[in-house]
Amino acid sequence: MVAESAERADKLREATPNRLQIPYWCCILELVRTHFAAAGGEEVPPRKFGKVAEPHRSKPQKSPEKNIGSNHVLILGEENFLILMERLYIVRHGEINFNIEGRYAGSVNVGLNEKGLQQARDTANDVSNLKIDFIISSPLKRCRRMAEIIHEVTNAPIVVMDEFRERGVGVFEGLTREEAKNKYPDLWARNITRIYDDAPPNGETIKKVENRVFAGLNKVRKEYDGKNVLIVTHAFVGKMIHKFFHDMTEEQFFEYKLDNAKVVEYDFVK
Repeated sequence: MVAESAERADKLREATPNRLQIPYWCCILELVRTHFAAAGGEEVPPRKFGKVAEPHRSKPQKSPEKNIGSNHVLILGEENFLILMERLYIVRHGEINFNIEGRYAGSVNVGLNEKGLQQARDTANDVSNLKIDFIISSPLKRCRRMAEIIHEVTNAPIVVMDEFRERGVGVFEGLTREEAKNKYPDLWARNITRIYDDAPPNGETIKKVENRVFAGLNKVRKEYDGKNVLIVTHAFVGKMIHKFFHDMTEEQFFEYKLDNAKVVEYDFVK
């Protein structure tokens, strides 16, 4: 079996483009691993994709993932083809005055403050070496301004996608937590912003946000395959994007926080 694997590894290396050289031992280990998994039928770690990774039994034709560098994922498929997937980067807009004051921003179209503008400039410099092909932005101006500043450095075109706008929280928007509690005590007592299929009046449910954000990510995966994409978005949408790539409990979901101007990196894996 090992001899057979060695022969297959030689063929794989010969078929590999010169620009990507795979160490011989990596090919051997990967092919031997799939042989043993198929023979023993043992469980292997499930692939992470979407909200939840479904368990599966290992078979030779499955496509095990292998990290081979900071910007690529190697997939050995049925015919041992090499598929290189580029990266997805997420960044939250820079600071706004509502952040300092502890107010619900939601769909309120407030702009970046001076610190937020500086954070945008710093972020532009930070991502300048990532070879960003496209910048996707929420339509709200705090994100669009940040996207414009990043564009000035990267020269990547900006695409506005409504799927990545912030969650609207209706009557809570523009209020501090204390103001919302005092003005709408019944809603506050129900912890209304954390109920999956309910929301403050004129607000958006978590379920609705999840549906549109996941649809947006699938659209990005389809239309920008093979590209480095940076999405400029918001705090709650950042939670949803993180959930798309990770199996999370409700507690973990609400604990996760994407800070202002923080850049997070994800992989789309076919």
